[in-house]
Amino acid sequence: MNMKKNAFTLIELLVVIMIIGTISAIGFISYLVVKGKAQDTVRKHDLNTLTTALEVYFQKNGRYVSGSDNCLEEAILSLELSGYISGNIPNDPKRHNAYCYKSNTNGSLYTLEATLDGGSTYTISSRDK
Repeated sequence: MNMKKNAFTLIELLVVIMIIGTISAIGFISYLVVKGKAQDTVRKHDLNTLTTALEVYFQKNGRYVSGSDNCLEEAILSLELSGYISGNIPNDPKRHNAYCYKSNTNGSLYTLEATLDGGSTYTISSRDK
C-alpha cells in the first residue's frame, strides 16, 4: 500500500504566514506614510486658501484681520473671512484648531502656521510676499 499524502507541513504553513504578515506590514506602513503626506498637502492648500482670502480682505479694508501675538482659533479667523472664501472654511484634516494665525497690532503683517505630520511647521507670512 503506497499511499501518498498531499498536505503542507506545519513549517511550510508558518513560512507562508510569515511572508504574508511581512508584506502586509510593509503595505500598512507605506499607507500611513502616503496618508500623512496627503494630509500635509491639504494643510498647505488650506493655508494658501486662507492667504488668498487675507489678501482680498487687505485690498478691501487696508489691513489684515486683527490678531495678536498669540494664535487665534481658526473659528475667529473664519468668521472674519467667511465672505472672502467660497465654499467651506479650511479645516485641518486631523486636528481641530490646528492652524495658527497671528498679526501685528496695526494689521500690516500676518503669519499663518500649520503643524504637519512629523512635527514640522509650515508657515506663510505676509513678509514672504
